[in-house]
Order: sequence, then C-alpha cells, then structure tokens
Amino acid sequence: MEKDEEKTVKLENDQEKNIGEIKEETQEEVRQTRKSRREKAKEDKRKITFIIIMAVLICVVSVFSVIFAMLNIKNTNILSGIYVLNIDVSNMTKEEALKKVDNIINEKLTSDITLKYNDYETIVNNSQFGIQFDNQKAISNAYNVGKENNIVVNNYKILFAKLHKINIEPELIINSETLQNKIREISAKLPNAVVENSYYIEGNKLIIVKGKRRK
Repeated sequence: MEKDEEKTVKLENDQEKNIGEIKEETQEEVRQTRKSRREKAKEDKRKITFIIIMAVLICVVSVFSVIFAMLNIKNTNILSGIYVLNIDVSNMTKEEALKKVDNIINEKLTSDITLKYNDYETIVNNSQFGIQFDNQKAISNAYNVGKENNIVVNNYKILFAKLHKINIEPELIINSETLQNKIREISAKLPNAVVENSYYIEGNKLIIVKGKRRK
C-alpha cells in the first residue's frame, strides 16, 4: 500500500515537473515570438521610414528640377560654361556673343601669315584664302543649349556645362575657287614651281598638299 502511494506521489511529481518544463518552454517560445515580432516591427518601420525619406527626396528634387528648367528656358542669356571655338560666351546675350566671336575670329582671319619654302618666303593675308566660319549658326546652337523641351536633357546639359564645358565648333565655309586660285598664285611664285597643288579640310584645319615639281 505504501509502495503504491509512493508511486502515485512520484508520478504526480513527475507530471508536475513535466508541466513546469512545458510551461517554461512555452514561456520561452512566447518570449522569442514577441522578440521576433518586435524586431520585425522595427525592421518594417526602418524600411517604411527609408521609403518615405526617398519618396520625399525624389519629390523635392523633381520639383526643383522643374523649377530650375523652367527658369532656364526663360533665361535670355547663354548658359555658363558654353564656348564657341574655345571662346568663352558664358552668360552673354546672342548679340554680345556674336560680336565677341566675330571680333576674335575676324582678327585671326585677317592676320598675316608667313609662308616659307626653302629660301623662298612670302607674306599672305588669311582673308585671301576665302575662308569663313558660320558664327551666326554656332551662336544660335550655343544659345539653345539647355533650352529644349526635354527637362531631363536640359538639366543634364546645364550641370555638364557648369562642371566641365561645352565647346561648339562653327561650320567652316570655304570658297573653293578663291582658295584654289590663291594656291596656284603662290605655287607659281615658288622657285622650281610646282603644279597640281591640292588641299583638304580636316575638322577646322585647312591642309595644303604640295604638288609635283615642273619638268
């Protein structure tokens, strides 16, 4: 009888112990679950905060970009950082830029150059070669930089011009007949005169190729 009672007491103790362990495990699981939920909630909150901040930044940048582009479209001057044939025309009106470029280029086109061939030397004025630049078109292209209908392209060009520079090369216009006549005239004056002189254009450079010697 006593043994049965001892077994019963032991069984009850074991059950209580098991129940206690189960409760501890359950409580630990609850704590882990709550901790996991809190961490997930914090992570979700961080993600939401990041998304909100990025959305606000994008909106702010977009608004300022639109305002910046609209103000530039109404700007009557050429952008800062714009050059024509390496001549700085930043923040100038079209008229001011054209006058500046015309003066500098015309000064070069009307200057004298010295041609040498062995012991022969002659001075020729650049204007006699019939060479000109389309400055008017180049200035128009310079003025239109950043004033297109595409806001994204405009903002890119504005920033690029400010950080680096945009150099616009005017079109080179050559009077072929005038140039050829001048080359013949110079060739005829050379000792051991040559014939069949020729020329070609490389970018904005005029390359004169020496012909063959007369026989």
